[in-house]
Amino acid sequence: MGQLQTVAPGVWRAELRGQVVSFPLWVSDEDGFVRFVISPFLPAPKTPERTAMLSERLLRLNPTIRMARFAVTPAGEVELLADQLAVHIDGAEVRDCLDALLYYADRYYGLLATVARA
Repeated sequence: MGQLQTVAPGVWRAELRGQVVSFPLWVSDEDGFVRFVISPFLPAPKTPERTAMLSERLLRLNPTIRMARFAVTPAGEVELLADQLAVHIDGAEVRDCLDALLYYADRYYGLLATVARA
């Protein structure tokens, strides 16, 4: 992970280095939760057909992954995120969140990028 930079009170940004791609990582304090988000994970697809295909794929993937989930922003970008209760978070749990995000980002980036762009 690259160096964490403060963006605003309670919001930090860094780069999370994957096997092939570096991902923009955002960390924020969200009212009792610490949220870790790769955003954008993918840009919005350019056609409604690709948007529908990508949405269907994400809906199938989300129940199969642990500690993380995919989401779609109002602008259509895909995010990959994980939350932890702030009262219980420690260094090991931060590492677990980052490891989970990076594992799923590396595992699904190529597949989902192909669905979004093809």
